[in-house]
Amino acid sequence: MAKMRHITLLRHAKSSWEDTSLKDFDRPLAPRGVGDILIMAKEMNERITPDIIISSRARRTTLTALGVNEILNSALLYDDRLYEASMTDMFQVIGELDDSLQSIMIVGHNPTLHDFIEFITNQRFKKIPTCSATILTTSASSWREISNQNTKLKEFLSPKMFR
Repeated sequence: MAKMRHITLLRHAKSSWEDTSLKDFDRPLAPRGVGDILIMAKEMNERITPDIIISSRARRTTLTALGVNEILNSALLYDDRLYEASMTDMFQVIGELDDSLQSIMIVGHNPTLHDFIEFITNQRFKKIPTCSATILTTSASSWREISNQNTKLKEFLSPKMFR
């Protein structure tokens, strides 16, 4: 039997809307977001350590990825396609990964993450809150082969569960 691969989809931590002159791309994290990163990094570290973290370059996702990686110590890669990503972009980013990787994390944005999670798990989620982590398993032998036929929800974690 093939070894299961893991995909963790992490929505960026809560961002600040304080400075209305900033572009969406440049919004920083709110104080609650910074605290949630530490909570979630500790929880994820007890469950799974990704071989690589792939993040959008938006400031809030970059800060989220850097924050969780202080505990997870994974390789870190940025991909411009993850900001305002389509479903096709998500599948391309994942499908281009080296098949030697067994566990990956993507740090991204809604509505893309919400839509992708619902599609890939064939399940409905009322909400994918900021800094929540959706851990999936897939039996796909290659990252190019992931689909909603071979990928299942393993665990859903949100900061509210641990505050």
